[in-house]
Amino acid sequence: MKEKAYHEQVNINNALKLREQLLLLPRFCGDYFRGIEASTSSRTRISYAYDLWIFFEFLMERNPSVAKYKMRDIPITILDAICPTDIEEYLEEQYINEILKQQWDKPIPAS
Repeated sequence: MKEKAYHEQVNINNALKLREQLLLLPRFCGDYFRGIEASTSSRTRISYAYDLWIFFEFLMERNPSVAKYKMRDIPITILDAICPTDIEEYLEEQYINEILKQQWDKPIPAS
């Protein structure tokens, strides 16, 4: 049997990873990923899934209307309850986390 081309095998592996990630996300996210499949790479979709997971984790910790759900069970209607402040707080936290990460990743100057 002929081996698959490298990129074809990468796409198959990434499709399997995305399936695993989708099992963690709200059910309605599957529709989104089916919609972007033709216009995005498999690696991009995996990155998007990870970003969505981080965002929903944040909402579950900070937004009482989302906190009462398990992530997989968050209904699409909850998106109507998300306000600009939720997104701004999320972006602020991500920015602060990135700054802290950059500071920790820098080598400590010799004294």
